[in-house]
Amino acid sequence: MSDTVIFYEKNGAVVSAGFTGGKIDKVNIEETDNAYGVGNIYVGRVSRIILHLNAAYVDIGMSSLCFMQLKEGFKFAADKIHPDGKLHVGDCIPVQIVKEAFRKKPVTVSPELAFTNRLFVVKYNGNTGISFSSKIKDGAFKKSKKEVFSSMLTEGVNILFRTNSCTASDEELMEELTYDLSELNRIMKTAAERKAKSLIYSTVPQYIVNLRDNAQLDCNKIVTDSPDVFIRLKDYLERFQPQVLPALSFYSDTVLSLDALYDMKKHLSSIVAERVWLKSGAHLVIEQTEALVSIDVNTAKASSSVKNFKEGFMQINLEAAEEIFRQLEVRELSGIIVADFISMQGEEEMCFYRKLVEMSRRYKGVTVVDITKLGLVEITRDRRLRPIRELILKYKLLD
Repeated sequence: MSDTVIFYEKNGAVVSAGFTGGKIDKVNIEETDNAYGVGNIYVGRVSRIILHLNAAYVDIGMSSLCFMQLKEGFKFAADKIHPDGKLHVGDCIPVQIVKEAFRKKPVTVSPELAFTNRLFVVKYNGNTGISFSSKIKDGAFKKSKKEVFSSMLTEGVNILFRTNSCTASDEELMEELTYDLSELNRIMKTAAERKAKSLIYSTVPQYIVNLRDNAQLDCNKIVTDSPDVFIRLKDYLERFQPQVLPALSFYSDTVLSLDALYDMKKHLSSIVAERVWLKSGAHLVIEQTEALVSIDVNTAKASSSVKNFKEGFMQINLEAAEEIFRQLEVRELSGIIVADFISMQGEEEMCFYRKLVEMSRRYKGVTVVDITKLGLVEITRDRRLRPIRELILKYKLLD
């Protein structure tokens, strides 16, 4: 978790950055006013149905159509009910943006609606029930919460208890869940009354999402120099995380800007750079292509200090692996990642692979797939937001 988070506006974008011990560990960049951001919900009109892909293209008012994967047996909240129970061209349904456009891929929307807050994710996904974060292992907690909250379920709605819910009282849980369910009901009711391409729900800005998911008691400094951002942060914290409110402050120095104070140009330049140096003297070379991300681990200056090559290379590889996972998160890299670590053989390679898999579990959406016959490590990471490098260049944040 970041111990310091800053927010500033530049060139039509809001930049948020998290620091731990002075080292940047999270960056988010978003348009000041993004009507088509991830999480927003629209009334979409079905324009085309692609049977062999089990998918459809939906018009929500953008310059291009959005892609939507169809789910077999899903009960769509459509304006028309057809005898065959299926979705037809021209039908209007509420859809949520789940992925931004990426290179040649269009915006992705889903008929499954999710409303996320600090303690819960409330979903309209056709499955009625209560589920729990995979990090919640306490069986007694799960049993007791199902007994208390099952009566609040409605058809097609699933309630997921987030990890934070473990430390909340029943009163806090009930208050937030009541709010979340009423918000979902309002969205569904509004969808039935509004015309196609209407925006019926605007999600909170991504910078508040990051704060919501990361600003625990160990976050002791939240700073912004933007009056608008300060008001939104204050309103959110007062309602949902009042215990963190004392950490929020407004930066008003007119001589030295907030981004200059935290040397953001240097930090953002490091995110754009291909080469990343490690403490050992080794370095990573990160290259992003249209098909995948390739990462090469180079011993560089570290090789001269290695006496026991087997142990030395293992330590360099583990150091490189930790930095690779951190860079994937900071740079928002996703899809297929191929990492070329220092070659290891036999049992050493398998030992490293096991440690790599264990290490990856601390990072959301990251999966270590396999080590190929050529010794390349295949990794995947779920894509949701655009790579930070593209946004840095788009908003000219290094100028």
